[in-house]
Amino acid sequence: DVRKSAKTVRYAAEAAVGPLGSDAVVFASALEEIQETLGEFQDAGYTAALLASLALEDATDGVAGFIFGRLHAFEQAMAHGAFDEFSDVWDRVEDGELVSALGR
Repeated sequence: DVRKSAKTVRYAAEAAVGPLGSDAVVFASALEEIQETLGEFQDAGYTAALLASLALEDATDGVAGFIFGRLHAFEQAMAHGAFDEFSDVWDRVEDGELVSALGR
């Protein structure tokens, strides 16, 4: 829901670049980063769940299970990294500095 809302507000900010100026571009860019990082987080979560499911299948042997486990760990690390990036961008948007710049 946050990702979808960020997309909506981003498009509104992009549409208002003319009257609001370059600050709207910076705000829209931050919202785009929110969209991207949440998308990466979601993709990594889905992929990790799929890999865990594949590792538990009866036909999965030890080598494949090990590989699925290593890939699962990689996807978890990707999800953590994406969440950290999201937190950084969210802090920039939430502190209000980007939004208050639009009113100047």
